[in-house]
Amino acid sequence: MDSATVLILGTDPGFSSSSQLITMLRDSEGHFEPVIKVMSGTPLDGWKAEVNQVLRESKPEIVLFTPKLDRMPAASCMLDCISELNRSIPILVLVESAAPDEVTRILDAGAGDFARLPLDPADLLPRLCRLKNLGRREQAQPRLPGPDTLITQNAEFREQLRQLRLYAKYDATALITGETGTGKELVARALHRLSPRARKPFLPVNCGAIPADLIENEFFGHEPEAFTGASSRRPGLVAEAQGGTLFLDEIDSAPLSFQAKLLRLLQNREFRLVGSTKLAHADVRMIAAANCDLEAAIRDGKFRRDLYYRLNVLRVDLPPLRKRPEDIPLLAQHFVQKYSAIFEKDLRGISPSALEALSNYAWPGNIRELENVVERAVILSKEPKLSPLDVQLPARTSEESFRALKAAAIAEFERSHLVRLLTQHKGNVSEAALAAGKHRRTLFRLMRKHGIRSKRDISHP
Repeated sequence: MDSATVLILGTDPGFSSSSQLITMLRDSEGHFEPVIKVMSGTPLDGWKAEVNQVLRESKPEIVLFTPKLDRMPAASCMLDCISELNRSIPILVLVESAAPDEVTRILDAGAGDFARLPLDPADLLPRLCRLKNLGRREQAQPRLPGPDTLITQNAEFREQLRQLRLYAKYDATALITGETGTGKELVARALHRLSPRARKPFLPVNCGAIPADLIENEFFGHEPEAFTGASSRRPGLVAEAQGGTLFLDEIDSAPLSFQAKLLRLLQNREFRLVGSTKLAHADVRMIAAANCDLEAAIRDGKFRRDLYYRLNVLRVDLPPLRKRPEDIPLLAQHFVQKYSAIFEKDLRGISPSALEALSNYAWPGNIRELENVVERAVILSKEPKLSPLDVQLPARTSEESFRALKAAAIAEFERSHLVRLLTQHKGNVSEAALAAGKHRRTLFRLMRKHGIRSKRDISHP
């Protein structure tokens, strides 16, 4: 696991142990990378803005707070401030000789742990490691409201999930793109559940499943006598979703004639029932999804450019599973737990060889395919853990085999180059990073990726 940035946040410019603390963290075999910041003024002088800025700039995984003990109200204010800005960041507070009631106040104010001065590496570093692992476990599986779980360790995808909380606050149209099976409806449901419309309906509609001659009636409804057989007024999907969210899946499948009416709905929040001359108001948020290249569909004359611009206000691009391989073990374990409960099986996980088989597969059907494979494996399982015999995967194509060989060759070259670089600098990571023009954290991450943990590994590549 790569090093964690520790923000040392102080209110005392004369903190006597700050240099010792920085040295201790930098000598922790790459576990921690310190960043120090001394706050100025008082809580009333804009601490929140100052803390917000330093959190944005340093992106810490842990905050190590060093308050003055004679300023406990100010310390509590600072802890409240950090928790309000980012509740997921663990906080460790350094104290000198705090009384039990003062320690209780520290913990109640939002700290995850405390350590006493003078500094003792055997006491402080294990506490920091615990908080680092705790924070990463929470971030590895960000659980957004929905029928299932959005799980990821992928940094890019994790950032997109954090962005969803911002998108959810606003009523703008959103467009979700991604291959089949990447979880577009899950993301749409998360946007709805996090939004002010959460208590109103979420209505998913597959545009490709509605015949072209019925789609307008399905969406907008009809008046009596609008066509043969229409004996009474019938509201459409837009009316059913009033106050809530309408999710338009496979929007690229909507006929061009209907796309024009949909554009009017998005622009003016107005629509007409089939057979009516009156306009009706639509109080719905629209979220659309597509698994094809909409810009290519525009060039081919199959999708309206103006509708694309109207839909593409807030954009979420979901990566395929093959581009987030670190998530395969997490997702597989999640589905094992899910289907073990459904089928009342006492499974304790996945064997390493079965997990290797899952990790080496390309997953053209993405998360949906992985879920189906694990569901079948749980049904077939006879042992406490899923075995390779339970995991039934399609045979690899020649293209997939080539990709696997290419990835293995790149990994071998990367490891060999890293070993040579570290050997040249006698295992000194800082010097090797400087020579390679990389950050020390990047080298530590690569070392862990390739199992290089000591000089012995470097001497015998």
